Amino acid sequence: MSNPRKAERPQLSIGIALLLVSALLAAWALGGARTATGAPVDTSVRQAAPEPAVGLEVGQRAPDFTVTTLDAQALTSADLLAQDKPFILYFFTTWCTTCRAEFRLLKDLYPGYAERVNFVAVGIDPTEGPDIVAAYHQAMGYPWTVTLAERDVLERYNVISTAIKYAIDRHGIITFQRGYGVNSSETWTRVFEDLLQR
Repeated sequence: MSNPRKAERPQLSIGIALLLVSALLAAWALGGARTATGAPVDTSVRQAAPEPAVGLEVGQRAPDFTVTTLDAQALTSADLLAQDKPFILYFFTTWCTTCRAEFRLLKDLYPGYAERVNFVAVGIDPTEGPDIVAAYHQAMGYPWTVTLAERDVLERYNVISTAIKYAIDRHGIITFQRGYGVNSSETWTRVFEDLLQR
């Protein structure tokens, strides 16, 4: 004669298993998904990273600007960014010997990047009008855009001397900033290459 208690055991085990599964599902629904370590999984929509602040430090968004080309056309930061290319802003004067030394170096280096990086030299001496700067540009044969700046641009970029330069990526973020002085070919190569990686 069979033992009725033995026949009940498989059904009892299945019932307990079903109860456990139901309890686990209910706990998951109430408490949210969890990782293997038991920590809750964040299922909310992730917020976009905040926009960088506008400023003059590396990692900040470069201030907007408008400069004037030698043929009296406005050139804005938005115009440059619309080309989806990084760019260099270099503040200079025709009489700046440091600028000339660095421009001599860049005249050899920049053509290798000219198709991928814009270079904008910005004249800052208010006594040097378009004719003077154009004659200088032509005499030196520089392979980049030369422009003139109004006082507001100089204030926005804290231009208190010549040979100040900024590298700005295609998203408008400053990646390099230097004051007065000549940077080496190696430094400029790193600046250009870094811009192209972003």
